[in-house]
Amino acid sequence: MPVTRDDVWFCLHLYEQRREPVLREAREWMSNFHPRSFQDLQKVMSGKAGPDANRYWRQAMSYWEMIASLLTSGAISGEAVDLFAKTTREWLFFWSKVEPFITEVRAATRATAFANLELLCRSRPDYEEVMAYFRKVNAQVSKGGRAKSRPTAAKSGGKASRTPRGKSRNTR
Repeated sequence: MPVTRDDVWFCLHLYEQRREPVLREAREWMSNFHPRSFQDLQKVMSGKAGPDANRYWRQAMSYWEMIASLLTSGAISGEAVDLFAKTTREWLFFWSKVEPFITEVRAATRATAFANLELLCRSRPDYEEVMAYFRKVNAQVSKGGRAKSRPTAAKSGGKASRTPRGKSRNTR
């Protein structure tokens, strides 16, 4: 079945929500958070890492858990889910930060913590490949290294590219 206008609208609406200023700040914080242990997560979840860390953690992770629950509920067409998965992989990136510690997270919070996000991630046919990539990125950053960036405009024929903050730049 082809993608419908409703499917496209749904994906655009979810993207628009991500532009909300507080959620954008939370997503930025989460992108830069690289837990090395469950204790790192526990500090954030308990508020011991500071009020902003806890607030941003809850905002970003609850957003992706909510989106995952919508996408796995059966109320959204499979075509819309696939279209959404083609437009962003941030939810997989965030899951990759929690997944190594999910048993401890669930023991400390509730048995179903992030169950929808896990279900959505594992439902993707390229799950293992994507997770292997994100695990590698997280390990590099945790060790003080830098993850390999996406191709720059210079490598892609001089087209505009994105800076780490997402601002457009032209390399010519």
